[in-house]
Amino acid sequence: MTSPPVVFLAWAAVVLTAGWRHRPAPARIRSLGPPPVGPGGDVPVAAHEAALSRMLERSGQALLHRLGRAPAPGEGRRVATALLVAAVALPVLPPLALPAGAVAWALPALGARRRHRRHLAAVAADLPDVVDLLVLA
Repeated sequence: MTSPPVVFLAWAAVVLTAGWRHRPAPARIRSLGPPPVGPGGDVPVAAHEAALSRMLERSGQALLHRLGRAPAPGEGRRVATALLVAAVALPVLPPLALPAGAVAWALPALGARRRHRRHLAAVAADLPDVVDLLVLA
């Protein structure tokens, strides 16, 4: 049987070599052009992530149509992601499959709510400046 340090070093080498091609570009290169934006409008995504997102959206919409529901935008992706996470967690730890699916279903809504609150806070932070300019005019 191999010793834990050897397994650790082998796993670290696998992670480093597999992740090397997915590392972000240097800041000077990223500043030359606009980053690709994803379905949310503000998240850079790679082509394979966009394809996975489209696949999840289509399969979730097909499932919702089969159940007789008209899916809202993004709802198909949420349902398909939740089912995929639950299916992956089921063989590993069956009691946590349902909570893992519920968390995967809820995370996009929580992220959208957080982005909306940040936007409102930014507008509120800029509002005193606008009011001051109106008073000066």
